[in-house]
Amino acid sequence: MKKILISIIAFASFANLSFAEDSPKGQDQGQHGDHGHADHEPHPGHGGEVLKVGNKALLWYAHMEKKGKFKIVLFKPDGKTLKSIEKAPRLNLALKSGRKQLKFTASKADSEGKSATFELQNDLIKAHIHGQISIKVDGKSYMLNLIDHH
Repeated sequence: MKKILISIIAFASFANLSFAEDSPKGQDQGQHGDHGHADHEPHPGHGGEVLKVGNKALLWYAHMEKKGKFKIVLFKPDGKTLKSIEKAPRLNLALKSGRKQLKFTASKADSEGKSATFELQNDLIKAHIHGQISIKVDGKSYMLNLIDHH
């Protein structure tokens, strides 16, 4: 039992570090200047979900229902290095009134127009949603099912 518990703790620590952002030395990771972590939106390592994009990438996402906002960050398979893509992903929603597709916008595009971070804000996502993320990585298209916790 003790070995199992230690294994679980070690795995949880590793999983948390895999998507943690580096913080400046001496800065408390629970605090950012004059405010606490609870004041921030989720970011890799602190909230959200991770999906595999074939063997090409890892996609981290967070859905902030109250704000009607959705964020995506794409990483190489190592889970640490950002992976930029040309075409913005799309969110395919299954609504009571039918299907709807919403396009993300790049939040930090490089000089070639590629980005690893995308955002979407829309009143349609101010509630629990069902759907998929449509994304193209290295010339191949993927449909990723959102994780449903309800």
